[in-house]
Amino acid sequence: MKKFVLTIAMMVFAGSLFAQDTPVLKAYYQVKDDLVKSNSPEVQTHATAMVKAIDALDLSASADLKSKLLFDARHLTESKELDHQREHFASLTANFSKLNKVYKLTNQPVYVDFCPMKKVYWLSSEETIKNPYYGSAMLTCGQVKQVMNK
Repeated sequence: MKKFVLTIAMMVFAGSLFAQDTPVLKAYYQVKDDLVKSNSPEVQTHATAMVKAIDALDLSASADLKSKLLFDARHLTESKELDHQREHFASLTANFSKLNKVYKLTNQPVYVDFCPMKKVYWLSSEETIKNPYYGSAMLTCGQVKQVMNK
């Protein structure tokens, strides 16, 4: 009976850990939110955390994907120009979508949103549109195109 209770407790604990966003996805969402707020210095700060989280991922089977993620994340840390950060964020997002298919980043829904003006995507943890490519100028411009992990 003791083993049974311990096993159930471990399964519940492991399930609650797995339901949380991974550090790399959490950093991505923070960068996205910083771009929504047009806060370039915070983009750099959270992109630095993203670089560390990407470095920590074991993507030996997808070394090319890891290299692309690091390339864009590092550019986000180095650039102070929002337009340049947003360019790399678009590329980063395309590779994050691939990453989520290879290495499940969360059990929670991931909303794949689309900006029709720029013709680019971004990922979000919420269904509400907050466009990182235009910030407050066009905050709600966009639409949910797909829900991953549903």
